[in-house]
Amino acid sequence: MIAVTGHKFTIGKEEYLPYSVEMQYFRVNKRYWSICFERIRRAGFKVISTAVPWSIHEDNHREFDFSGFTDPAKDLIVFIELAREFGFKIILRPGPMVMAEIEHAGLPMFLSKYPEVFSVDSEGALTQTDLQNGQPEFAYPSNMHPRMQNFVKHYFNGLTEIVKNYIYPRGPLFLVELDAGVYFGGDPCPWKADYNPYVVNTLYPQFLEKRYGNLKTLNAAYSENAADFPAVQPPRDFIVSKEQPLTKLLDWFRFKEHLIKEYSAHLIEQYKSFSCEPLFYQTLSFHKTYQAPISPIIDSDGEVFPTINVGWDCSSAGTLQKIRYLRANSEFPWGSSVSAGNNTADAATSKKHFHISGNATKYLLTLALAGGIKGFNQYKFVESDHWYDSPLAADGAIQESYEVVRKFMTFAQQIDIGTYEPNAATGIACYKLHNWMSMLEDPAGFGYIQTLNEFTMPELGRDLDRIKQDFVIPDLDNPLSFDNLKHVIVPVSEIMDADKQEFLLEKAKGGVNLVLIGLMPKYDADMNPCQILASAIHCKTQVHGKIGNVATNNDQFPSYVFGSINCTEKKSKKLATYAGKTVGVKVNRFKGTVVLLSFDCSSQGNYAKINFLKNTLADLGLTFRISTSHPNVRAFVHKGEKSGMFYLLNSSPSQPFRRAKAAGTKVVVQIDLKALGYRGSKVNMVDVFTDEEILTTTDELREGLYFALGNLDSRAYHFTVKS
Repeated sequence: MIAVTGHKFTIGKEEYLPYSVEMQYFRVNKRYWSICFERIRRAGFKVISTAVPWSIHEDNHREFDFSGFTDPAKDLIVFIELAREFGFKIILRPGPMVMAEIEHAGLPMFLSKYPEVFSVDSEGALTQTDLQNGQPEFAYPSNMHPRMQNFVKHYFNGLTEIVKNYIYPRGPLFLVELDAGVYFGGDPCPWKADYNPYVVNTLYPQFLEKRYGNLKTLNAAYSENAADFPAVQPPRDFIVSKEQPLTKLLDWFRFKEHLIKEYSAHLIEQYKSFSCEPLFYQTLSFHKTYQAPISPIIDSDGEVFPTINVGWDCSSAGTLQKIRYLRANSEFPWGSSVSAGNNTADAATSKKHFHISGNATKYLLTLALAGGIKGFNQYKFVESDHWYDSPLAADGAIQESYEVVRKFMTFAQQIDIGTYEPNAATGIACYKLHNWMSMLEDPAGFGYIQTLNEFTMPELGRDLDRIKQDFVIPDLDNPLSFDNLKHVIVPVSEIMDADKQEFLLEKAKGGVNLVLIGLMPKYDADMNPCQILASAIHCKTQVHGKIGNVATNNDQFPSYVFGSINCTEKKSKKLATYAGKTVGVKVNRFKGTVVLLSFDCSSQGNYAKINFLKNTLADLGLTFRISTSHPNVRAFVHKGEKSGMFYLLNSSPSQPFRRAKAAGTKVVVQIDLKALGYRGSKVNMVDVFTDEEILTTTDELREGLYFALGNLDSRAYHFTVKS
């Protein structure tokens, strides 16, 4: 059996901690493989990962080399055999696209002879993807084109002939990544892909026929008079108009998701057809400001689990946002790539301006663990071209961050931190449709959705961090992600499907407190009238889209006002006004309370707005058991019965790591362990990375302890509570 059981990999009768390292055999001289393996094993790892670039192994004559016959760097067979000798289990990332700082993301050069297999944009130009590491742009393939699929099938046939003898139970290989570039190279712009003629003339009409069933229904939805489904052209600009209704634009997003799911299913079936049935994972793609990923989670009945990347190309807030989404939407939140070092086009310059020190490595690991990651793959553990500051140099020499990682793994083998759960009963929900609306060039009267989606909701996440309230990001397209949440902040707009409105209503009736931000729904996603939620809470809204002073019972502050509220519910209370109009109400007609705020209540650091948010949540019964004296210092507690983990992080939340210049600070941290459910008075805290020990009491910790933190600094303490 190969499975994820709880928070561990189960391979046969053995369980493995979900920690691995990536070593790319084709970039490390063969003479150093053994010493690298020895030092990886000494660091405490039992699982090793590698990319397998298609371009390395299939030449322009369509001949394969997996044994190093033409070049020792291609000897995948010996790499796997040697890894098995060292006792490692193996994860493969065979693409077809592996990204991995490789030219053309690992696609073979012979594909350029066949221009018909590439994706094109709405104007017919090749869809280009930028690797952002000094590598040139490359053309993105049209993955569902029959000729492209034949090329992939030929590659998989050659690859699986080699690896099928190493897949469990015959060998150490147990986990495979599906194509690393499945969301059109990671570019969310709807007009960038995929307008390949085969896609537009064959697959798109098939999708529309399946969705609408008949032409009459489609023509009514699109305000068209198409003679047949192939006559319907996809949108090429994304401006809502009478001639191009919103429904047609949203269908293009639905179609792109359909393509990704079909392609992923096709890859899995190809593996199975070659008698290869490992466990699979997909790496989700995120836009820098959206809470929901731009790529869909693959429905697979447990065959595929979603993962994320954690690296230095983001901010701490953006990283936590991805982790929190994964925590809510996956039973196994695993980081398939947590950077060990960083990518570069010029290692010497990068080391000078952004050195990945041991302390920085500790920070990124602590950030991932504090966010709720249950395991990770340390990406580029062995240094290579386009990479610097890995724990091991390309010749296996030990570098600065090696000891940091080894210390963590020593601890992880003694204390199973995966059993500790983050203390979060609050969610900030996301809605995929709002992503789509944000990508439109002109959404007509719905422009406020972009502000709500890209600014207000992510900033509310920063605010919850400021008041030390951990949370997850449930997805309205995944009802199970709302399980166990008592309070949920939900973005609402005039467009929301009936099933989403009914779901939120049932949550409120069941006792969940809802804080609705935005305007009440009037239509479903097909623009049919749909006011289930508004009718239930007796509240309607009117669009304003102005900036002004919002007044509350205790204060006032400037804010963007989405609209005004007309509330006729008797069991309601006014919370905020703008220019004499209501912009905030609390409705108490269900077991759970519903708060509706029709203004941007995120603070951007405004004390009065933070105070309003905190008071609103406290009024709903939310308790605050952790605090710090500095707003940028985050604190997290992950709970066990008599022990747990305590994490501290100091950085500028919204700044990219490369520009983060948070000042060093002495911060007072207060934690009420008794309120968190711990019994006892004596607290023993041990730093995972330094073995520093702090002996204190629950009373002293409630009153506060001093910690000195530098820029990009962190602490990770394992604590026990005794009488």
